[in-house]
Amino acid sequence: MVVGLCRCAAPGTRCVAQYDYRPRVLLSHYWDTEMPLTLHLLGPLVINSDGCRLDKLPKKARALLAFLAAQNGEAVSRERLADLLWPYQGSEQGRHSLRNCLLELRKALGRRAASDLAADFANCGIENAIVDLDDFERLSRSQDRGELQAAADLYRGDFLADFYIASEPFQEWLGAARDRALAAVCDVLERLIALQDATGDYEAAIQSGRRLVTLEPLSESGQRALMRAYARGGRRGEALRQYKSCENTLQRELSVKPDEETQALARSIARSGGEDHTGSGPSTNRARPSSSVMADRGVESHSLRSPERLIPRSEKPQWPCLLPSIAVAVAPMRNLTGDPDRQRLVDAFSDDLVTDLLRQGRGLSLKPLKTERPTMGKLAWPPASEHEYDYIVTGSAQRANRDTVRVNMRIVDAATSEFVWAGRHEFRPEELAAIQTRFTRRISRELHVLLLQAASRRAFFDAGMEHGVTESLSRAASALQQGMRAEFAAEAQRWYLTALASDPRNIEALTGLAITCQHLVSNPWWAEPRVVATASDLGREAAAIALSIAPGHTAAHCVQGMLYSAAGQLDRQSSAP
Repeated sequence: MVVGLCRCAAPGTRCVAQYDYRPRVLLSHYWDTEMPLTLHLLGPLVINSDGCRLDKLPKKARALLAFLAAQNGEAVSRERLADLLWPYQGSEQGRHSLRNCLLELRKALGRRAASDLAADFANCGIENAIVDLDDFERLSRSQDRGELQAAADLYRGDFLADFYIASEPFQEWLGAARDRALAAVCDVLERLIALQDATGDYEAAIQSGRRLVTLEPLSESGQRALMRAYARGGRRGEALRQYKSCENTLQRELSVKPDEETQALARSIARSGGEDHTGSGPSTNRARPSSSVMADRGVESHSLRSPERLIPRSEKPQWPCLLPSIAVAVAPMRNLTGDPDRQRLVDAFSDDLVTDLLRQGRGLSLKPLKTERPTMGKLAWPPASEHEYDYIVTGSAQRANRDTVRVNMRIVDAATSEFVWAGRHEFRPEELAAIQTRFTRRISRELHVLLLQAASRRAFFDAGMEHGVTESLSRAASALQQGMRAEFAAEAQRWYLTALASDPRNIEALTGLAITCQHLVSNPWWAEPRVVATASDLGREAAAIALSIAPGHTAAHCVQGMLYSAAGQLDRQSSAP
């Protein structure tokens, strides 16, 4: 994208025009006395203000600016921003951190801060900025070949490539946004290939096809589009080599063969020596509507990273169940405020906590607590002989002062009645939703840590208790080197768990465990859905623990991002009708 000066500028002013690389499509045109705030989100984050790059902004400030720029001009509440970027701080401390971050941005933006950064008491937003994502979405909805090419050129790489901050909510949003951007550019390239092919510009179609296959090598529709472009351009040998490359990639990554349509196309090219006579047409994308894949950023689109074919239902899962199931009960919250009117708030907190834990802790077994409903201020507890759970989540609400409520939450070992975790938060009643999100995330993490401890103990005893950490890590690495197969990844996971039993803070073992979980989540037909869901959650927690010990660990960052992306795909599949 090029930002330049128009010849129509009057003396003392500048007319700023924004063009695309090729063809030179006019994107925006307006009068200004200074260069506008410009943000490039598709690829590594680049921020320019008044002609200068802002490379020395703190990471949280860059994250805030990027998130606001991705909202298509919509303002975002301060409460949501604080929860997104500072999820582990209290409500007041998070808002204080947000205020400091906004001060950093105003200082960096200088004179343009008043016009570019809109922040009032309740909401924050970006105004008058040029954002490549906005231009990409607008151009991607077009049916014009030139504008589709301009949209493809705007995609410099993954959305906010290589960007990371230590915040789970932000990384979850970032993983979903990357998937949507990738799906959108692949859709653009497929439609562009169809238009180039229809006009006989086979060389251009080949270039677009190569880029599509590079971005998404597991998409067989993209592989077929490139094979057709090669064949119609008279390059039959390259078309067949592309099929062979597709076959090898699918076998290596997914242990599957190309689907019948791809095989039929390869046979047709081999027989005919060029054109595709299979009857499928050059591309199914010609009739595709022009609505943007990213038209609604709040709704996640289907990711092209997932395999296009599912394993037959009759095939038995190959992954042994290495992860134990822990049963968790959530006790009704106790109202210790002395105010009967607060009972509704306490009941709502209890009900929502169960719902949120079911969403965030898919590998956990949540069971109802078999007890009478407690009266106000009276502790509810099941008889010792009736324990059917491993842990109980319990809590109480107290009056902190006139306007605030204090909530105390605990996780209790059901067998020993010992507290294994406790947390406390003070908030105003209107802040209930944000506080509940923080509590749920923290409780879910603690429960998964307990699950990890139980799994490592079991693996340690199954191994015979004579293997040290070094030997366990060596055996795990050897298993992974044998190939991408269920039995090898499961064997590696068993040895990583054995190593963690002896050294729970071992970075290599935590990262390795997360990698094996990612292998399973990427190949969900290896195991039962419950096991896949457990591995998804546990892998993210293992990566988070590793990063809390070594924040700069590259492999842990990488696998955490992949697991967040895979978790979004699992959520979409589970909610599909």
